[in-house]
Amino acid sequence: MTVLQQISRVPKTADAAILKGIFGGFPTGVTVVTTIDGHNKPVGLTVSAVMSVSLAPPMLAVCLQGAKYTLRAIRERGVFAVNFLARQQARLSDHFAFGTDDKFASTGWRAGGETGSPILENVRAHAECAVHQIVDAGDHSIIIGQIMSGDVSETGPLTYCKRQYVDLVG
Repeated sequence: MTVLQQISRVPKTADAAILKGIFGGFPTGVTVVTTIDGHNKPVGLTVSAVMSVSLAPPMLAVCLQGAKYTLRAIRERGVFAVNFLARQQARLSDHFAFGTDDKFASTGWRAGGETGSPILENVRAHAECAVHQIVDAGDHSIIIGQIMSGDVSETGPLTYCKRQYVDLVG
């Protein structure tokens, strides 16, 4: 079968179930993206769509659903932090994944030194970022952030695959 014949067999637009099937089995790290809203309140949510973009200057990208309050706050403020969760922080991931009024009331955190964005306690790593660009793509927005500062610990990462947390480091 030629490449052209193979391509012609691919549906014009994959449905959500196919997309979830493709990426649901692809292991990914787990992060919590945070910022401060217009009322000076910390806001954040669990995000698995994070990637490195550039070394010079240092940049990363995160994808957030367009209707999320955290995305609106990042657009307004122009800064955010990405908290890369440690392997023992599955409960923290779940806490930030589901809507609650004040996710930070029972969560240890400090204001980042560069952006003031919340840095969660005991994370594997964090990056404080200034928004470089926001690209709207379908029902999500891709936020490209220039990394202003960060830190890394020796703790293993929290990873997720097939709708469960998995330990890939051993």
